[in-house]
Amino acid sequence: MRQSAREESRREQLDAFIEAFRHPVPEAVRERLNTLHKNRTEGEALLQSLQRIYLDYGLQSWSKAERPATGGKQVPRIVCAEAL
Repeated sequence: MRQSAREESRREQLDAFIEAFRHPVPEAVRERLNTLHKNRTEGEALLQSLQRIYLDYGLQSWSKAERPATGGKQVPRIVCAEAL
């Protein structure tokens, strides 16, 4: 019974992470996620790191209404590095 409750809690946590990280996030969040990827973080360490990022940047308080409206389309990001 206790194991089942723990697994359900973990599923809810993962669903919240998936919802938060599937939308555009600030550059600082993206950098931290890239670091996790580069370091090949897995398992419990990955979940703890994701939770830390999720809480540090207040992603739990973002509602769909607060996210940038893109109409379901990906918005291209233009980077210009030309010096004048």
